[in-house]
Amino acid sequence: MENYAIQISQKIHIKKQNNELSAMIDKINERMLMFLGQEINRFELLSPYNLPCELLLSVTAFARIVKNFTDAHSGAGKEELLNYFSEWCNLTQGAFEQVFNTLINTYYNHNHIRKHIKVTEEFMDLIEDLYNNLSRLDYIGKKPDGGIFVAETTNENQDIVRRTRSLLVD
Repeated sequence: MENYAIQISQKIHIKKQNNELSAMIDKINERMLMFLGQEINRFELLSPYNLPCELLLSVTAFARIVKNFTDAHSGAGKEELLNYFSEWCNLTQGAFEQVFNTLINTYYNHNHIRKHIKVTEEFMDLIEDLYNNLSRLDYIGKKPDGGIFVAETTNENQDIVRRTRSLLVD
């Protein structure tokens, strides 16, 4: 995950992509990389001595970072990001969000840990597949069918300028 996120951010910066979608993906990558930078070392050093719930706690915290980021960008930005992610995972937007919600809201029972492990594996497989696909793209914003994902925005100021031009200026 860490390597995929780095590759995606590098592509965004090298190609100077400045659309809303690539900016949101870059921001979410920054948050993920900060979390992973702290958590990977802690996990590698302490995992032989910790309870299994510590691993599940780390993955759930990781899922919450992604979910909180998308929830904070309500409206068109959230829809655009989730639609783009779900297209690369071959899921509907609702199914994509459900994977996050299921993991975050799963009750942990140490005596029945298998259920939580299954949900955790589903989340990690989804995120790894998504980031693997995105890291192989030449351009962040590219759609699975080969087209480019472009947000539908209108520039109302430009329309006003066009309407107020004088015939003498043309």
